[in-house]
Amino acid sequence: EFRRVLFRSGANVGLQKHLALMASVSMNLDVTQIEIIKNVINNAKFKHNDKLIPYVQSLMDVIKQDIKKLTHVNINGEWIASTGTETIEVINPATEQILALSPLGTTKDVEKAVAAAKEAFKTWRRTPAIDRTQYLFRLKTLLEENFEELVKLCTQEHGKTLVESRGDVRRGIQMVETACGIPTLMMGQSFEDIATGIDCQSLRQPMGVFAGITPFNFPAMVPFWFWPF
Repeated sequence: EFRRVLFRSGANVGLQKHLALMASVSMNLDVTQIEIIKNVINNAKFKHNDKLIPYVQSLMDVIKQDIKKLTHVNINGEWIASTGTETIEVINPATEQILALSPLGTTKDVEKAVAAAKEAFKTWRRTPAIDRTQYLFRLKTLLEENFEELVKLCTQEHGKTLVESRGDVRRGIQMVETACGIPTLMMGQSFEDIATGIDCQSLRQPMGVFAGITPFNFPAMVPFWFWPF
């Protein structure tokens, strides 16, 4: 029915093709397709065609439902809906294409994340360093396996050249490699007879939950100055 009304509406051929595509994909929309719909809806000829108004509304409902799926935050290893209602557009600076929508988290989101981290800290701080490094070795493997994909995302979302993005991601991986030496990095110091009858000893112990607020210019490297350690 959508296509029948569409092709009798007098819309231009390019418009017909885009809308027919959107009708066929139904709910299986990616961000690019959503943007195509938005551009089509903003077309003057389309907006003034009364026959297509019901279909415009139907497509917009699909868009809104799909966007809601993108407004999630990762807490305690799970993707959950943010309590916030606002999002920020992730834009490809080279093409100005909207790639995704990122939720603007709320105080409640932060509180949930901190509470989950505090709970995990109880057992993590008692985990031997040699066991902690096993997770870092696995992380290093995953980063290497998905290296080019991470580079592509870095370029798309940040605007770096591919060469710069490869350097950015590679430095992040090197931080993980450094953190794999944590059994040595965690060693304390011991001084015998630092003064008459006095010995001195220092221990390195985990302090607890922390937050990292990193700059935008090296999205892969700088966060890894903190995360693995």
